Amino acid sequence: MPKRETGLMGYVGETVVKQWLKLKYSKKQYEIIEQIIPVSISAQGGGYLDFGVRRISDNSIVAVYEVKSQDFILGKDFKLNNALDHLWNSKKVEQEFRDSNKNLYPRAKQIETNLILLVGANEDGRVKIGKENLRNVILFEQIWEEMNNKNHFDREALNRQMEDDTAKVIEILNKPSNGKKITPEFKTERLNSLNQLKSKEL
Repeated sequence: MPKRETGLMGYVGETVVKQWLKLKYSKKQYEIIEQIIPVSISAQGGGYLDFGVRRISDNSIVAVYEVKSQDFILGKDFKLNNALDHLWNSKKVEQEFRDSNKNLYPRAKQIETNLILLVGANEDGRVKIGKENLRNVILFEQIWEEMNNKNHFDREALNRQMEDDTAKVIEILNKPSNGKKITPEFKTERLNSLNQLKSKEL
């Protein structure tokens, strides 16, 4: 499958999972937070988990979810999200989480740490996940079946989300904020390189 389709599958999968989480957890008792990570893990390189579930009564995180598309059938180079790997395999009990806005949340005494696979893992993937962690894996087909059986999948909401996100991306492409400092330097170096090449040709 082309990378573009794989990326789109991941995007749609995450959006459907978000709908499912909002149905699974009562909005009177819980809030679904996008992009969350244990405080001891670096967020550089996209280390955030896709979703966290905050219990409103005590502000604690009771569950986290990471959604993966084809990562665990594409090859040996793919790795678990660092945050999920830490929560599954570290002997240290993580006490606090933060979101992308740097808000802090305590860890609940009992916490679910789930990996949602849009496509089942092959043998290499199962080794990377670890036999002891397979119990924490949810297959997307289970979520999809549940959503469709109860007529809870909202395609219109998905389309609206895609339109909103596309508009945001276009705005970023028109006025990129990242690279404002380095882009002028890059342009200057590139121009100098081109001029040097032209002078050699002459």
